[in-house]
Amino acid sequence: MRIAAPTNEKGQISSRELKKLTLALVVLIFFAFLNSSYSQLPLSTGAPYVGQKVPGFTLPDQHGRPVALADLLKPAAGGKKCSGLVLIFYRGYW
Repeated sequence: MRIAAPTNEKGQISSRELKKLTLALVVLIFFAFLNSSYSQLPLSTGAPYVGQKVPGFTLPDQHGRPVALADLLKPAAGGKKCSGLVLIFYRGYW
C-alpha cells in the first residue's frame, strides 16, 4: 500500500497541504528535541516535594542584595502577616 500526498490537477502539492506537512514536521522535530534533552538530565534524588517544609536560606536578588527566607516571611510594616510563599525550582543547565 502506498500513501501519496494530496495533489492538484497538475500533480503538485497544494500550498495548504504543504503548510500542514511543514507544521507536522516542525512539531515532530520539537518533541524529538524535547524528549532527548529531558532524557539527558540526571535524576534528582534530593528534590523537594510539594508541601515539604523549606529550610532557611539566603540568596541574592536580581540586584545582588542578599534576601533571606525568614525576611520574606516576617510581618509587613502594617502588621499584616505573610500568608505564604511560592518557591519555583527550575531544573536545567543554564
